[in-house]
Amino acid sequence: MNNSFFQKTKTYISTHKKTSIFLGIVIVLVLYFVIHAFAKGKTQTAYVLSTVTKGTVVSTVTSSGQISTSSSLDLKPQVSGELLSIRAKAGDKVTKGEVLFTIQATDAARAVQTARNNVASAKLDLESTETSMKNSTTDEDKAVATAYATLLSSGLQAQPADQTTSTYQEPTISGNYTLGKEGTITVTTYNSQGGVSFNTTGLVTATGLTNSITAQPIGTSGLFIQFPSSIKGGLTWTIDIPNKNSANYISNENAYQNALEAQSEAADPTGTNAVTLQSKELAVTEAENSLASAEETLAQYTVTAPFSGTMATSPEFVGDQVSPSSTLGTLITNDEVVTLSLNEVDVSKVAIGDKATLTFDAVPDLTLTGTVQTVDPVGTVTSGVVNYTVTISLDTQDSRVKSGMSVTAAIQTGIATDVLTVPSAAVKTTNDTSYVLTVPSGDTQTPVPATGTTASQGVYLATAPVRTPVETGLTDGTVTEIKSGLTENQSIVTKTVTASTTATTAKTSTTTSGTSSRSGGGFGGGGLGGALR
Repeated sequence: MNNSFFQKTKTYISTHKKTSIFLGIVIVLVLYFVIHAFAKGKTQTAYVLSTVTKGTVVSTVTSSGQISTSSSLDLKPQVSGELLSIRAKAGDKVTKGEVLFTIQATDAARAVQTARNNVASAKLDLESTETSMKNSTTDEDKAVATAYATLLSSGLQAQPADQTTSTYQEPTISGNYTLGKEGTITVTTYNSQGGVSFNTTGLVTATGLTNSITAQPIGTSGLFIQFPSSIKGGLTWTIDIPNKNSANYISNENAYQNALEAQSEAADPTGTNAVTLQSKELAVTEAENSLASAEETLAQYTVTAPFSGTMATSPEFVGDQVSPSSTLGTLITNDEVVTLSLNEVDVSKVAIGDKATLTFDAVPDLTLTGTVQTVDPVGTVTSGVVNYTVTISLDTQDSRVKSGMSVTAAIQTGIATDVLTVPSAAVKTTNDTSYVLTVPSGDTQTPVPATGTTASQGVYLATAPVRTPVETGLTDGTVTEIKSGLTENQSIVTKTVTASTTATTAKTSTTTSGTSSRSGGGFGGGGLGGALR
């Protein structure tokens, strides 16, 4: 039947050549597109990885502005209160840092004193805890030594070493064993000119005359031995230290083990004592931070000249109630200052006293520092956008800086040191929740093979990454602070790459077989031609 079918097919092809060729082309094309579509659909996800590291993150607000001179600066307080004194009047020349106004600061000064008392109290508490821990450690050491000495000394007995000795009454052992070593003391009697003497071997070597009335010392062991009245030479007893057959042995052993546990806990860096000490140290740090904050607040009740200049008329009087919106006076200066505008989002991050780094288009090799001196409390609306004027004084004047020059200011709004950081690209946000894709510990990583001139990008993972929620902190746009959720050196994903397995297979096939790269590729020149032949 098969022969008949092939014969009929051959006859048909020979009599219908054009139709057969056309059908052959159609079949080849259909097969090509089906196989190509199937192969193209096979993709594998690769990942570009990084690790969680510790570092410093500096958050900045950057804006462009201009240099101006012969400008006037309204001096505004950062706090509210009663104006206590005016130190400079109109026309006075003042220098940078000179005190110009003071505001009643009774509550702020009281807060500083309270904070200082809290620091002193926290330090005393820490010192008391440290002393207590040292004493506790000493006490625990003493308790261990006492328990061990009791264990070794309790219920000691002289046991006969042979049958002959067992027929005699054993000597009595007394005293407190002081050698601190476990083992055996062997006591042997022998006849001497003075009568019956004894010697000891083992833990201690000693000699002496036997005495049935007065206990004799066993060398330097701290023990004493009193012989019975009926005694002769050639007898041998052993004294086991500790005596495990003593009625008190088990209770003494338990007491010793308990003392060792207490000693270990006292020295454990993760134990209760260590946690208590860390808590006290943290309390000192927090108290010191509170003091620094209180002192910073107190300093705000004194208004100083941000730069040298001439005072203009002050509209306020001693006794007036002032606030951050009040103008205490105007300072006129011939020094260069930077003026720039910030939108309502950026200005909320900036505060008076923030440091700024200044660069100049006209002087590329010049970088200066400055300090934010004023932030307008009221913005200006232009085309529906609210902007606020910010003034920055230069920490140092430079002759190359001219009035009207363009300047770029990077205002440092926050800094976090020695914190966990990740590339910002690794942080994703969904429904106001930030997360990072983490790689399971010990997961197998296979590098993505290079293709042609394209270098390998990422790795294949045996297990899919895990979406891990994180709490983020400061960011400079490149790296982001991680406050919780990750640990140092943890492997994370910064980029996901979808790679075609077809290209990988083709590359592998080429490397393995040594044939042309067309062998694993698409619709090459030999494919259709072979079909037509």
